Amino acid sequence: MIAQETSIVFLSDAPPMENGGFGNSAVAFSVAKALDGDIRLILTRQHHWRNVKSGISGGLKVRTILFSDLSGVRGLRALSPVLRSCLDSLLFLAQIPTLLRELQGCRAKYIVALCGNDPFFLINAILLARFSRLALVFYMVDDFEASALMEGKWVRAHFFRAIEKFLLPKVDKVCVISAGYARLLKEKYGVNASLLPLPIRYPKINYSKARFDNNSRTIAFSGSVNALYKHALRNLCDVLDERNRQGEKWKVLFLGKANTQRVRDLIGNYAFIEAEFPASNVELVARLSECFVCFLPYSDTQNQAIRTMIQTAFPCKISEYFASGRPILAYAPQTSTIFEYFFTHKLPLCATTKYELNQALSKLKDYDSETLISAYQQVIAETHSPEAIRRFLNSLK
Repeated sequence: MIAQETSIVFLSDAPPMENGGFGNSAVAFSVAKALDGDIRLILTRQHHWRNVKSGISGGLKVRTILFSDLSGVRGLRALSPVLRSCLDSLLFLAQIPTLLRELQGCRAKYIVALCGNDPFFLINAILLARFSRLALVFYMVDDFEASALMEGKWVRAHFFRAIEKFLLPKVDKVCVISAGYARLLKEKYGVNASLLPLPIRYPKINYSKARFDNNSRTIAFSGSVNALYKHALRNLCDVLDERNRQGEKWKVLFLGKANTQRVRDLIGNYAFIEAEFPASNVELVARLSECFVCFLPYSDTQNQAIRTMIQTAFPCKISEYFASGRPILAYAPQTSTIFEYFFTHKLPLCATTKYELNQALSKLKDYDSETLISAYQQVIAETHSPEAIRRFLNSLK
């Protein structure tokens, strides 16, 4: 058993930030918020030079220590990410004696380490666990190899795979964000990873009534328009364009950092596309709650790296979608984590083809009810709540 008493040091490569942040800051905040009463100490770094230190761990009642990294050194930004990560790990090694003194005072039982797509942070976590003699739970949310391949970095991908193959068996317990990711690690390395669902910071959600602008219905999408979503978003806009030509009134609202023209350049020059940048997470949820439906896509593609990502990554935007109190329309291949999630929890409105997407749009009114939001609430309570996460951590062997 890892521990019957949940007492944690939370080690995160991206700093927990309620608003803004780069990398997995939002995921780190959700984990820290869900386990707020069980975390004795947060160890993290600035991670990206644009992360404002004053915003790190805001809203959390946990002592936080920022260990030094090289993100603020401008002269090193021209170096390759691998070399920068290697230098950061060397700097982390030099700080371990100081961090060990902090760990001795917090009386934690084990370390939960959250890692994005930087395998060098796996090295950091293992070293800290070995020197502190604490058990290590390593939480993975992005496949290292697939992330590198998506960027066309073949050499880096092979290097990352070698690191994983050598180090993952040395971790006390590997946890992953999706069942698909667990299957991949078993297939690649023989590692028995456990599913640790995304902690959701919103314990209670309420049904929100949609607002209609001139009888038009707004579909909201939160996040960046990248390769994981682009093709699916284009299919959505194609379907809506045809429906609008037939006299219906649909709009798509992109809530992210890209402006309207940038989104139209990426998706298509549709007049019904609009974009906004919410200033905070609270503003994002409020804006989502005003829309007719929240769109949760993954693209169907022949690119192997992207296919691996949609089979292993989990869309963390679902946290804000749930909180909005509005229906969620999923559109993803049957091999994706999104489809598996909706199928497992028996949630409606999950399309796998363009035809099914069009059909789902016609059925949205039938599911716009408190009954659906209650079903979402049950899924959160059983799978994503702080109580569910604690039960999981206490059951680890």
